[in-house]
Amino acid sequence: MKNKTNPAIGSSWEDLQSKLFSKEEIEARVDETLTLVGIPPARKHEYPHQFSGGMRQRVVIAIALSCEPDLLIADEPTTALDVTIQAQVLMMIRDLRDRLGTSMIMITHDLGIVAQTCDNVAVMYAGEIIEMGSAEDIFTCPIHHPYTDGLFGSLPNLKEKTDRLHPIAGLMPDPTNLPKGCKFAPRCDKCMEICKEVPPEVYVDGTHSIRCHLYCQKKED
Repeated sequence: MKNKTNPAIGSSWEDLQSKLFSKEEIEARVDETLTLVGIPPARKHEYPHQFSGGMRQRVVIAIALSCEPDLLIADEPTTALDVTIQAQVLMMIRDLRDRLGTSMIMITHDLGIVAQTCDNVAVMYAGEIIEMGSAEDIFTCPIHHPYTDGLFGSLPNLKEKTDRLHPIAGLMPDPTNLPKGCKFAPRCDKCMEICKEVPPEVYVDGTHSIRCHLYCQKKED
């Protein structure tokens, strides 16, 4: 069915499209972008159900790259993918980032993906950055925010014989009724009285920063 002209805009989508790019230019751009993410251009007319989960994720990334962004935001880009496909998608993302010079913000709960992919890391809790630094700071530094320690402690350890994992005690706070002081205080095993009443300042050591009374007090001492 032919699209009608929208009176509010004054031209149809086809008219607007033709003013920006020719059909040949659009086809060439589609082919180029699909090739970039490892999809044969011959498959561009296929339906989503004809693609695997990993291929559909590649299509989504191709759509995001088609406008040549300076910054790409990847929100859980490997969710629902098996380990093998995850590795392929992550390798592709790293390659595209380096090849195109595109900055990327990756949002994920998977610390393994963070370690493989990211240069700098920010750990968030209840809508606030509570620790930030280079990947080396986060994964090798001996001091961390208690929440970050809890995240690492809840990961399976093949060298440790245990009947169960070690989850962080308690539940996330209600975002409409956050604690008065440190937002993590009700769940923190290192909580002090000041943590319950006063929001913590940021302790900074080089490129590593931690929002926690524990380290700010040590620095003052």
